[in-house]
Amino acid sequence: MVKAAIRRSEGNPQPVPIQVDWQRLFDSMGDGVAIVSLDHRILRANQALARMVSAGGPDDLVGRKCYEVVHGLRSELESCPLDCCRSDKKTGEIERQEPHLNNTWLSLRVDPLLGTHGEVTGVIHTFRDITLRKEMDRLKEEFIGLVSHELRNPLTVIIGALQTALSEEDRLPREEVRHLIIDAAEEAHSLSDMVGNMLDLARAEARRLTLAPEPLDFETTALGMVAKFRARHPTREFIADLPASLPAVRADRLRLERVLHNLLHNAVKYSPGSTAIRVFARADGGELLVGVEDHGIGISPGDLAKLFEPFQRAENASQVDAEGVGLGLVVCRRVVEAHGGRIWVESAPGRGSTFRFTIPLSEGTRNSRANS
Repeated sequence: MVKAAIRRSEGNPQPVPIQVDWQRLFDSMGDGVAIVSLDHRILRANQALARMVSAGGPDDLVGRKCYEVVHGLRSELESCPLDCCRSDKKTGEIERQEPHLNNTWLSLRVDPLLGTHGEVTGVIHTFRDITLRKEMDRLKEEFIGLVSHELRNPLTVIIGALQTALSEEDRLPREEVRHLIIDAAEEAHSLSDMVGNMLDLARAEARRLTLAPEPLDFETTALGMVAKFRARHPTREFIADLPASLPAVRADRLRLERVLHNLLHNAVKYSPGSTAIRVFARADGGELLVGVEDHGIGISPGDLAKLFEPFQRAENASQVDAEGVGLGLVVCRRVVEAHGGRIWVESAPGRGSTFRFTIPLSEGTRNSRANS
């Protein structure tokens, strides 16, 4: 117990001495903190540090060597910041992954504890768990690498096709020039789709994915998207299994088109060109149930749960040399959930996949169905 602190209240402007329990203050800190002697022995520790190292409590750490408790070592680190702190009174800081603590990443800051004459009498160790930050850094680097690769491929095709079309225009048959331009346009569409998914995901993660819902004729929206895919893939069969009496939904048209596009795009990527892709929909209570079915390579049970997470792809994606960064399905999930719906997949290896999602019907449609 140490007497210190000053408290002022509205009714009493005079300083009021209070008794401060520094151990409670110590234990209230989120970071692990220890006062350590110059020979590396822990003199005092807080609850956060005890939790970090799975000790019963702070008292269990007192008297033990800090490198033993935190690093699981029998001797001090080669570059121990305590040595720097002891010799020149400077703060030291390191980041280190601790196999001893389930590979937790810790940031260790060491500050000198000075005596009455300015001499270093001990050090204050502050430990912060930075595992999440390290994981985010890793994901960021992985994302940059993936996106750089995925952007480079279509850009290479676009530049190559257009340069050839321009430089060889007088010598190449008109139909061949046309195919070069079509190739460039297809890759430009891929770039646009990728950028759109990245923007939607960024907005969703920042909770800035705003919707502009309106009563929407789903049949018209779905048929329009199917028509686009038929034009892009004229040799593929696309089946639109849509009853003429489909009820209206309340949805953001552009976002709903994004969901349909991503699901159709995946179906094209992961199924043979000789197989059909089916889009179907039906009213189900107060919702519209929509599905996209393919007859492709399918997905293993172990991969199903992670598909709707950022940067995750099925292990067998490499079988069909399908490019992608693992953003399309997570965008689908964010958009569908923002509408108040659900999305899921049914699949098995070699048996194709069926992605289903729900969108609430428009209020007028729900009321009329309830009264019918």
